[in-house]
Amino acid sequence: MTKGELVSAVRNYLNRPNMSSDDIGLLIGVVEGELNAELREHPRNVKRSSLAVPTDDGILPLPDDVAAVMRVFDDEGRYEQYPLAAELEPYGRGYIDRGSVLEVFPHPEVGRTIYLDYHAYLPPLVGDPDTNWLSRYHGGVYLYGVLKEAAVYLKDDSRLALWEQVFARRLAVLKSQGWDQNVSVSPSVRVR
Repeated sequence: MTKGELVSAVRNYLNRPNMSSDDIGLLIGVVEGELNAELREHPRNVKRSSLAVPTDDGILPLPDDVAAVMRVFDDEGRYEQYPLAAELEPYGRGYIDRGSVLEVFPHPEVGRTIYLDYHAYLPPLVGDPDTNWLSRYHGGVYLYGVLKEAAVYLKDDSRLALWEQVFARRLAVLKSQGWDQNVSVSPSVRVR
């Protein structure tokens, strides 16, 4: 489902064909914030990035979509998050997440490649043709989340409980589809 299709569906569900795209876009942004919190550790939000060390001060700019750093490493091994464990002091390799940058110790040489595994934010739906993995595969989660927010926005208390329930149910189904369990289930075999 593209953002344009989502806007159209919201207008149809609410029976408000004249509701502005800007108003619906605001509601989509609110829902994306909630979804980023709920799905932060979802495997589809895990990314790996390679960062070339730009200067000798150990400061690396982070990608804009970093929600949380999971692992920092290079060809020589892993960097631990500060404060380092006592057994790694004083010569351990570590990093400090400073929001938009990562500070790495000891400072690596310029040009060295540092790898970063991280939880990413959902790419926001900004333009009408925009999609992300959630809108493509689970568009109903977006739709009912926006309808829930629209009920608050429009002060439609009679529909709010319904949209909240459907949104919560769809989100729970998405979160319970075996993600994050790291458990392999072997197929059952019928013996005759």
